[in-house]
Amino acid sequence: GGWFEGLVKNLDLDFHVVYLGYQGLIDQVESLYRQQRGYVHYWWEPEVLLARHKSVRMTLPKFSEECDSKLHPDPARSGIECEESSQNLFKIMNKELSVAEPDLLFLWQKFTISNTVQMDMMRSVRSDFGGL
Repeated sequence: GGWFEGLVKNLDLDFHVVYLGYQGLIDQVESLYRQQRGYVHYWWEPEVLLARHKSVRMTLPKFSEECDSKLHPDPARSGIECEESSQNLFKIMNKELSVAEPDLLFLWQKFTISNTVQMDMMRSVRSDFGGL
């Protein structure tokens, strides 16, 4: 805890941190977007919410181990002033399936897709099939 609050404090941002949960944040963003009001939110990509509404990534100071070491659960004592570290996703496959279906294993090992392509796919589904 304390990362967002520490970041807001240390970068002297005029924000209030509010925790809404997954669906609460989606509902709030949808409401603010319909009202054409500005907002800042923390999210990940690729994600349907970003495919629905054009967003601009807020640039923060780059992550570093030194910056990360300044994090403290108490925001008043936290020195955090950088973006969070990237989290890489990984693929897993059932061992029995990989043995039984070597062609599927080959496809699984070789298949990659970028965030940009995934976002384009989400937008395409939305525009071609009426919404996500």
